[in-house]
Amino acid sequence: MKPKVGVFQLASCSGCLLSHLDTGKITEFLEEYDVKYYPLVMDARKIPEELDLAVFEGAVGTIEKGHMKLVTDIRKKSKKVAALGACAVTTGILMHSAGNQMPMPETDAFLPISELVKVDYAIPGCPPSPEIIERFFDAFLRNDEKYLQAFTNIEENSEINIRYITQRALCISCGLCTAVCPTLALSDIEGKPVLRDEICVKCGECRFQCPRSYMPLDYINETVFKDESTSIDEYLGRYMSIYTARATNQEILKTAQSGGTTTALMNYCLDSRIIDGILTGGKDKEKYWLARSALVTDYDELLKTTGTTYNLCPTLNILKDAATSNYLKNIAIVGLPCVHQAVRKLEIYPLSLRSVIDKISLRVGLFCTHNFRYNAMLKMMEELGEIRAEDTYKVDIGAGNYVIYSVSGDIQKIPIDIVREYEQESCSICPDFTAELSDISIGSIGSPEGWNTVIVRTKTGKKAFEAAVQEGYLEIGKEDKMPVDIELVKKLSKIKKNRSKKKIDKRKMYNLKVPF
Repeated sequence: MKPKVGVFQLASCSGCLLSHLDTGKITEFLEEYDVKYYPLVMDARKIPEELDLAVFEGAVGTIEKGHMKLVTDIRKKSKKVAALGACAVTTGILMHSAGNQMPMPETDAFLPISELVKVDYAIPGCPPSPEIIERFFDAFLRNDEKYLQAFTNIEENSEINIRYITQRALCISCGLCTAVCPTLALSDIEGKPVLRDEICVKCGECRFQCPRSYMPLDYINETVFKDESTSIDEYLGRYMSIYTARATNQEILKTAQSGGTTTALMNYCLDSRIIDGILTGGKDKEKYWLARSALVTDYDELLKTTGTTYNLCPTLNILKDAATSNYLKNIAIVGLPCVHQAVRKLEIYPLSLRSVIDKISLRVGLFCTHNFRYNAMLKMMEELGEIRAEDTYKVDIGAGNYVIYSVSGDIQKIPIDIVREYEQESCSICPDFTAELSDISIGSIGSPEGWNTVIVRTKTGKKAFEAAVQEGYLEIGKEDKMPVDIELVKKLSKIKKNRSKKKIDKRKMYNLKVPF
């Protein structure tokens, strides 16, 4: 039997309903559901007696008593209620309004639906994209509770912006919240998102898209790799093949962190026009070692981004600009595991950036044990390494040590266990060491000095990597002479996963939210 659904409009601009119509699949929607009420698409004036799902667009006009009666009556008749769009979820942009957009300009007081009745699903956004609305209805039709869980998390409280994440020490500084903000109310200061309340419209897009609000890793893994022929390993994730590799370009090898594989691969992809731009981490021009997002479109720019800063980089904060202002059509993203968690969540829950998502062509992940905020990194160097950041030229992690290279030639080795005191708090709950959601993962662990371990995970990653080898940009170590120490990679991955579990259990003990 088809689910009975009713769609009701309150104080709104109709943008969210128009977004639904913009899916181009409204005919299929009418065929799959028993639609009892939907003013924009059918002439039904009688309020239904029974519904499986009631969807409200718009906020409740507080002095419009008809709104309150409608919402409370429909709630009694409906098994589930969904708030569609920011106005319904939080009142959204209407909180800045001097009057309603409907024919009652004197109505200037509004409430979210949840102030009056229990809301089961909240779909934020101003407006939510056609794709996310379509996927919501599809998931409801299939009773896909795993997918629908993301919409129940938002409705748990009214703190819908990114402060929900930052105040709970969950922020990973990936920069996605800044990219999706439709009013430019967010900016990144030393890797941390800062919100300007006066221009925030409480659309909820920043919190919803954040991979630390809700991140069903198993579900996303299944979705990402459903069409891939991969092996599955408890500690490596899904993959096709594993290699040792390094760049053949001597200029790259001189400046690269280890084997230069990531830089050489990106160089090939740019030269062959597989991609026309790369989002990656770069260095600030004024603050030494401060990581900045960088948009790379040529070899010279690429060389400037070699090496690792080991502090949090909001790589994705320029994702929207890369596609819309710079008109890039094929973008590669190079980043840590948390960056690719954000990218994959954006792809599977496309509330925002609908014109950008399909322009992401390649995802290159970097191995990561943990990371630092910029100020914490400087403090750690001074307190443990007894050296100022401006007196160093390279930092690295290897053989259980955090290694600092000074311009005078000295090398400071600090045990990782001591360094952890300075790490980013949110890193401790992340279970991903090898960037399991990327197309191809690259790190130095498991390979000889001057080489990289490469884990190819998808057909997209395989095609790019093999072509780079074929064209001479990369060389592969012979397996008999240079095997990957895969057990070492697994060991470090196991340590990170176990540490993550302990930290998550501890947060739960204090009733703190966790995304996984």
